Formats: sequence, structure tokens, C-alpha cells
Amino acid sequence: MIYPDFEKSGNFESSDKLLNRTHELINWAILSNTKSVFTDCPHREKLGWLEQVHLMGLPLIYNYPVESLLSKVLDDIKDAQLENGMIPTTAPEYVVFEKPWDIFRHSVSWGATYILAAWMMYQKYGNSKVLQYHYENMKKYIHFIEDRSENFIVKDGLGDWYDVGPKGPGFAQNTPVALPETAMFYHLVQVFEKITRIIKKKEDTQAYLGLRKQIKAAYNKEFFNPVTSQYATGSQAANAMSLALGLVDDPYHSKVLQNLVDDIVKRGFHTTSGDIAHRYVLLALADNQRSDIIFKMTRNTDYPSYGYQIEHGATTLTEAWDGPTVGKSQNHFMLGHIEEWIYSGLAGLNYIFDPIEEAYQFKINPYYENTLQWVKTEQVLYTGKMYTHWKLVDNNRLSLEVQLPANCSGEVYIPAVSITDITENGVSIDEAEGVKFQRFENGCIVLKIVSGHYHFETIPLNNEKEKSNEYPIVPNTL
Repeated sequence: MIYPDFEKSGNFESSDKLLNRTHELINWAILSNTKSVFTDCPHREKLGWLEQVHLMGLPLIYNYPVESLLSKVLDDIKDAQLENGMIPTTAPEYVVFEKPWDIFRHSVSWGATYILAAWMMYQKYGNSKVLQYHYENMKKYIHFIEDRSENFIVKDGLGDWYDVGPKGPGFAQNTPVALPETAMFYHLVQVFEKITRIIKKKEDTQAYLGLRKQIKAAYNKEFFNPVTSQYATGSQAANAMSLALGLVDDPYHSKVLQNLVDDIVKRGFHTTSGDIAHRYVLLALADNQRSDIIFKMTRNTDYPSYGYQIEHGATTLTEAWDGPTVGKSQNHFMLGHIEEWIYSGLAGLNYIFDPIEEAYQFKINPYYENTLQWVKTEQVLYTGKMYTHWKLVDNNRLSLEVQLPANCSGEVYIPAVSITDITENGVSIDEAEGVKFQRFENGCIVLKIVSGHYHFETIPLNNEKEKSNEYPIVPNTL
């Protein structure tokens, strides 16, 4: 096993062996594919396929100090970019895919790393230099996609590569290629519009705001059925990407979400999504307070699931969902998207770096699952160590410990009916130092905290989700 000589910047532990093994499986794959580029596998192609860098960007950042390597990846992309603005699927482009394999040379979800990884670096490290340095080349790439599209619909590319279907892993089966390609085009413009604001390009801001609206209108005209509230084929990928990337209009939002939930439940809490869309399936659920569905997906040990790989002897994440039982790579980190939810959803660790204040802003909003006893995470940041630990005490009380580094602030979400149900270090919230009530949201009391160590306790709400056979949309509470 060969991997970089750097100390971990994050850690996760829980009372659940399957979650711990899943976390370990993904991290062995990440470590063994982290070289001078993020390789697809350490034994075969060893190429820097780009889609995994942004789709697995937050798991990389949560676990390891990768800012300098991400900067290097952006430089590799800049070097590999063609004169017409196209970004190859691999950087450095050691292999140029020519006919009949030229379909592998460009796909929006791969080229997207140029903009999305830079944006992650800004959000998590406060690194605005990469936005300024690569701005014109990013802009050039967006124009390449726009010129290549047909009325803002991108019709070529790889789509949701390696999804779950009857033909086995490979080319997308469940979702038209144009949907993920166009959804990611929209997302790039959506993020790039924010970048124009950060570096104060006012004229560009208006131009990309207009382009974003045009793509969204074309996307919904092409793919959305308002009668069924389904996108394209109604696949998990189609509905989830539309939800997670903000492409669904408000009147249809809850219906599209319910269609996604229903499909997952119908399939025994299994995914049908692949390399591109699985992250957005998890985001669509988590962002809409459906982490209960995600947790049930983590319980599976039959195909397709992380548990299936573990049950069949995998020690690193495999290339395909049924990797241990088919002739695919046994060491890829491209499908490890659950790792992002483990940190940000289950443990509730969310933060951005404010470059103006030069401080981190936290949002601690765990999914408190009553079949787990405890969950711990820690994160070493530039200003110090951040720590969360929630556990159920005597099966009816919730204990939550939080530590914020120096010069930081944040919000903590605690399930409770009243503020009087919560104590901090044994005293009421009104008397607690550094704690201030903010609001009531989705069955939780939201508290503002500043740097320091806190120990909250409360009597949580009852979890009614187990009593429902239809899995309706419910708050993220016990």
C-alpha cells in the first residue's frame, strides 16, 4: 500500500460497525489513489480522471489536507485545456482519445472540476486566488459548452456513467445522456455567476445570470413532465439532479422529491444512480430533510450497496457497485459519495471560510438516528480543531458536544419542542455563556454559539418515521 505522507485532517467514528467499515473502505481507496494526481486506480490506468475530484471533493477535504494538491489539479487542467476551451476528461492528458474512442475525451461532468473544485477551495479554505488566476480559462470553458449545445441542451458526453441497470456497469442506461450533461452545464453557470460576484466582474454577473435562466428554461422544457412531476425517464438520477441543482420550480418541488423517495423505497432502499448522479441523490435527500432514507440505504448488504462490497471481501471501494463479483477495478474512489453525508449529514459538520472575517462559519445540524448510540467527528482547520460528538443517553435523552476553534461562530440544531428542554453544561440556555437562541426550524431549536466547548443535553422528539409505510416528507428529527 503506497500513499501520501500526510497527517489526516479529519476523523469519523460511530457505534455502527457497517458505517465504520464503509468509511474505511472509501478512505483506503482515496489514500491509494492520491498521488501527484488523483488517479482513477493505482494499478491499471492510473489517470487523473477529473469527475471524481469535484464529486468527491468534500470527502477529500473533510479527511485530508489537500489544498495544495487541488491547486495543482487546477494547474493541470489549465495546461490541458485546448484552444477552443475544451477541457479533456483527464488532466494531465497523457492519453488523447481519438475515434472511435473520442466520446471519452470530453464530458461536462468531468470538465466541471475546473470551476467546482476552485469554488470548493474558496468555500473551505478561503482561497480566492485560484478564482482570479483561472477566471478567464473557466469563462472560456463555459463558452465552449454553450457553443457545443443545441438551444442550451448538451447532447453528447458520458452522462451518468456506471449507473445500475440490466446491462451491467458502463455507459448510462437509466437516464438520457443529455440530462446530466445539461444539468451540470447549468450548475457550472450557477457557480460561475457567484465567482463573478466574488471578484467583482459586474458585467459578467448579469451575462451569466441571464445564461443561467435560459438553461433552466430549456432544461425544463426538454425534460420535465408537469403531469407526472417526473424528469425524463423518472430515474433517480434525473429527479435527484434536478432537485439538488435547483432546476425544479417551487410548485413541483415536493412532488418531484416524493417521486425520488418512492423509487428508492420501491427498490428496497437501493440506488440506481452511477458515478455522476449518486452524489446528487444523497444531496437531494439530505437537503430536503430525508436523511432517514439515506440511513436506510446504508443498511443494505445486497447489491447494489457499500455493504455488498464489504460482504464480498472488498477492502477498498470498487469501481462498480458489484465490483467484488465482476471483473472491474477493486480500487476506485469515484462512488464514495456517502462519505460526504457521513460528515455533513449524519454528524452535521458543515462550514465555510469567510475570507473577509478570516474565520470559519459553522452549521452543526446532525441527523439524529435513534438506532445509533453515538457519532463522533473531528476536523483540524487552519484556526484549530473542530469537534462534534452526539450520543443517546438512556435511550431518551440526547447529548451533543461541540467544539469550535478560535475566532469562529456557528449555529447548532437541536431537536426539541421548547428551549426549556435544553441545557448547556447543566444550566439553562438563558444562563449559558456564548449561547443565544436564534429560531425554531424543522422541529429543531437553532442556537448561535461562538468559539469554545459546549455540552448540550435535551429530551428529543419521538421518531414517527418508523410508523409510516409511505415515507412522507417529514422534519429531520427523532
